Amino acid sequence: MESSEPKNTFTQPTQSVAQKYPKALIISIALSVSALMTWLFLDISAADGGLGPIDAAAGAFFALLTGWLGYGIGMSIVGHLLPAPQAADVVPISPDELAKLPSTAILVPVYNESPRRVAAGVRAMREELAKIGGGETFEFFLLSDTTNPDVAAEEEAVWLEMTYDEAKPSVFYRRRPKNIARKAGNIAEFCERWGGRYRYLIVLDADSLMTAETLVEMVRRMEQDERVALIQVPPRPINGASLLARAQQFAAATYGSGFLRGYRHWCGDAANYWGHNAIIRTRAFIQHCGLPVLPGERPLGGEILSHDFVEAALLRRADWKVHIADDLGGSYEETPGSVLDYLQRDQRWCQGNLQHLNFLVRCPLPLTNRWHLICGAFSYLASPLWLAFVVLQLALLLSVTGTEATSLGISASTASLLLLVGTLVLLMTPKVLAVTDFIMSTPIERRRPARSIWIDAALETVASTLFAPLLMWFHTQFVVATLRGRRVEWNAQNRGDVNLTWEDAWAVGWKLAVMGAVSAVLIWVANPTALIWFSPLLASWLGAAPLILMLSSPQFGRWLKSRDRLVIREETHPTDVMRRQQEYFDLPVPSEEATLERLVRDPHAMAAHIAIAQLSVDPHSDLPVSEQSLEEMTMDERRALLVDADKLRQAHASYWAERLLADVEARVR
Repeated sequence: MESSEPKNTFTQPTQSVAQKYPKALIISIALSVSALMTWLFLDISAADGGLGPIDAAAGAFFALLTGWLGYGIGMSIVGHLLPAPQAADVVPISPDELAKLPSTAILVPVYNESPRRVAAGVRAMREELAKIGGGETFEFFLLSDTTNPDVAAEEEAVWLEMTYDEAKPSVFYRRRPKNIARKAGNIAEFCERWGGRYRYLIVLDADSLMTAETLVEMVRRMEQDERVALIQVPPRPINGASLLARAQQFAAATYGSGFLRGYRHWCGDAANYWGHNAIIRTRAFIQHCGLPVLPGERPLGGEILSHDFVEAALLRRADWKVHIADDLGGSYEETPGSVLDYLQRDQRWCQGNLQHLNFLVRCPLPLTNRWHLICGAFSYLASPLWLAFVVLQLALLLSVTGTEATSLGISASTASLLLLVGTLVLLMTPKVLAVTDFIMSTPIERRRPARSIWIDAALETVASTLFAPLLMWFHTQFVVATLRGRRVEWNAQNRGDVNLTWEDAWAVGWKLAVMGAVSAVLIWVANPTALIWFSPLLASWLGAAPLILMLSSPQFGRWLKSRDRLVIREETHPTDVMRRQQEYFDLPVPSEEATLERLVRDPHAMAAHIAIAQLSVDPHSDLPVSEQSLEEMTMDERRALLVDADKLRQAHASYWAERLLADVEARVR
């Protein structure tokens, strides 16, 4: 843990400014970075015959984008200047104190996820809570929006397995027959029907995992301040196998603490909500977080897709506090393993974040929350701006001869190299600070050798540098598609390993390879010196397909892990809840999978399902089960059958009647 005392007399004044005026310092850093970099860029452009319209447009883009870059750098620098908070006391409390805590519902919304993978996390958390005596305080709810009838049948099967022992905390299961308003509607429906029973809701994702101590501490903190409506605990990525996932895990574990500390001081009581791994005051949520339907056509109008930022803004508008608990550990999630899954998720987020701009102009909100929504949208809008700047910069650099002198008394080509080096220094500064801080603040017995950490940081930097131009291109496509009215379906995210083929990678990356080859030839013919500027982008685009394969490969990621590369502490010293989850991951899958066919065959599964289905039966269903077999049904017909108790009984009776008749005929023969 970092010492809260100033590290030396040189940094003491700066630390004092960071503590008293964090926002002012972050803004000052952002403006300084933008002003200095833009001045140097325009000085280079003016050296070749003065500033023209293209120079002015490129300069405007550059000022905006380097300001955005400077904002992130400022957040990280301020975070590393500030003293780390004291380690949170998450020692398990006594059963008597735990019994006095109010009832809290732990919500696990699922949508066509692997039921057994979801159940592994729920079982692990449930057992850890039972171990510390939290069985009566917490209750789990599997809130299913699953549309695949076979997955729904398996959800019921794994829920029955979890409830056979009737242990505490209890686990309840509910499936909505219609996925109205997606996850936000799922949670809203829970609040309407059962929210009055619970003072607090802990919202998880299907891949979320939290330690029992952290779950308890979240409730305790809510009890300490009755004006706090939401506490977000930053989740740490785990269980990644591919290079992409492992690099993200390492970055979050090594770089994340300083940035989050700066972010907390920037936000104050107006932090953001990330949609999961957070605790919410039920009363405040129900009163103020009803989501509007935005005017206009989808994707920018209609139901709000990315609900979390909006819900945090609505709570702040009602003068509730929203905090981020960056000092709390024991909060985990999983990230997409392959580049294609990562891009699929980002396309959904792009659509949802751009939709926030429609909400922003129609609803009065506190300034900090307006900034959150703008930042969310700009994180995607920055990509087409960067691409436009690259095109303009290419036109400018190809015309620079390298002989004209800038106001610094050096040639334009030399100044261009200086600008490139300066940009790299700015990008690397937060990482160098973070790694240095991580090494100095972590006891030597709890971390790997410093040399290994620096090597891993260099490997992560190379991977993220090559990945960034790919993201720039695809994010640009997502933004353009959204603004043109193309809607993206919010399907289930792939969990676990995904093995991409060369055909998969080439289908996505061939356009980039062509663009990279054409760009490289043009630059080489016109001005070879400019290749220095474009080398990271060209390397990424030219090698797009093999890069996508390498980043997505779980085999390559495991090979790196076997060489002790990109290893995080959660892998070498997993928490108890992580170990329990992994044990459930490793259990063999039953030979007979739980599908719709099994419901028809198995009397026990059938009885349980009928009890569930009667709560969500569709009275308008008119499915003639007797006229066709299950194999011949369409997916819509199978969904209708799943929630129609009468038709299921008919199918069940028909199946067993045929079996009994076959047995009688066999005996006669």
